[in-house]
Amino acid sequence: MKPLLELKNVTVCFGGLTAVNKVCFLLRAGEIFSLIGPNGAGKTTVFNALTGINETTQGEITFNGKNLARIFSTKTLTEWLLVGLITGLGAALVAHGVGIFQVITSGYVYGQPFAWPNAFGRLYGFGSQNIFSLVISWLVGASLGWLAAFSLWYQNKRPPDQIVSSGIARTFQNIRLFPEMTVLENVLVGMHQRLKTSLWKNVLRLSGLAGPDKELQNKALGLLTFVGLADKSNRIARTLAYGEQRRLEIVRALATEPTLLLLDEPAAGMNPQETSELMKLIRKIRDSNITILLIEHDMKLVMGVCERI
Repeated sequence: MKPLLELKNVTVCFGGLTAVNKVCFLLRAGEIFSLIGPNGAGKTTVFNALTGINETTQGEITFNGKNLARIFSTKTLTEWLLVGLITGLGAALVAHGVGIFQVITSGYVYGQPFAWPNAFGRLYGFGSQNIFSLVISWLVGASLGWLAAFSLWYQNKRPPDQIVSSGIARTFQNIRLFPEMTVLENVLVGMHQRLKTSLWKNVLRLSGLAGPDKELQNKALGLLTFVGLADKSNRIARTLAYGEQRRLEIVRALATEPTLLLLDEPAAGMNPQETSELMKLIRKIRDSNITILLIEHDMKLVMGVCERI
């Protein structure tokens, strides 16, 4: 059986500081696995590398049999070609010093069809004796565009939104809720990663959105019921007790429909009763077919729920 998650020699460096050095482990589907160590050991940096917040210096992260690094695809090539085309045409325009307004107005005659061939011919010098300089300026501009596109692609090889879409969700050491939004709205924020709609449908508020919005609210209420917060769905998030805010952050992560849930010190600041309730919740999440990778300093919690450490 292939592992759900596998890290091979993952290293993360910040300048001359090696924060994570050749970490290797694998996680099987259905496990509760814990990563432990003292403060400053690099545990959260591993989480950040897994979720695309920090880039790995070397090593490989495989999830569901696929490398989490962004791969070169046909879509990537198409995007690069478009960027090169635009920057190339822009460079040719600048090099020839022809004003767009002048070109457009020169091709316009009242009551007559616009002379597109003449306008573009003047804009880029087609058929003129300047064709060689036109080609050179276009190539220079296109090359700069391709280089910039490659640089952005290479520096952002594992974008967090794509990692969430692949089935990995996380919580943070410090609570990162939207404090002035309601409990329900916080959960809905996580759910919009799975909403299939377009920018214009949202802007124009087309009628087709009513169904998905209602469906998302029902799902969000179901998740809040799962963790015992349904009766507080209309409360402002900052008014919840500390332990409830921690549970709400877990619910928001669950709203992305993950296969793997990363919990970064979820019991930090909790009292013993809240910690006991959290242990039950972690087992309940695993029983719903979600694998859990946990960072925690509370060894009673770790030894009580984790199968491997």
